Amino acid sequence: MELQGLSILGPIIILFIFCLAMLFVVLKMEKLRKFAKPFYAFFISVVAYIIVPDYPIICLFFFLHAIGDFIFAFKHKKGVMVLAQIVLLITHSLDLIHEIDLVNINIVFIILIILLSCIAFFLCTYFKFKKKLPKLQIILGSVYFGILIATGILSIISSFKYTFLNIFVIIGISLFIIGDLYEIKWNYIKKDVYNKLYTNLTYFIGLFFVALGLILPLIKF
Repeated sequence: MELQGLSILGPIIILFIFCLAMLFVVLKMEKLRKFAKPFYAFFISVVAYIIVPDYPIICLFFFLHAIGDFIFAFKHKKGVMVLAQIVLLITHSLDLIHEIDLVNINIVFIILIILLSCIAFFLCTYFKFKKKLPKLQIILGSVYFGILIATGILSIISSFKYTFLNIFVIIGISLFIIGDLYEIKWNYIKKDVYNKLYTNLTYFIGLFFVALGLILPLIKF
């Protein structure tokens, strides 16, 4: 009964925070948006911990996402951006580890995907942004995108081998990549008045889909 109650209340709370944060975006209430955003991932982590307690790695994934979002709110302060990138790297590495465990695939294949993705992203960004961004941030960003792409590929394999519900993880990661690329475009290439709306929509919806893809297959009905 408790599980059924939480399965109803949890999504309602998450949906409420999503609507609240998007309202703050539309009304350009930036401080309140930054305050609300970490709670979105935090409540997903709480729901994950109660619904699938045997998989703490999933709860930790969303909890670290919340910490990363909190740190990212202070990204304009010196050194904070690098710290936020490191936290998000660790966060998405947990998702990658979970997918590797599901698919049971050769680790060399995963390392190769990450390396190729990192090199490709690094080459695409370094020469264009080397005067605007510290090299360390470009390297961390390249590894981050490499991990996201590797996780996406594993999710595709897992959706055929393990459960079709992993398709939600693929959708979520795709939205993360789109949102991050749009953020790069807005910050360093061309400004857009709708940037906050687009990046927040892709983030909130993306994280929700990742939650569905990670949690639903593990629920024992």
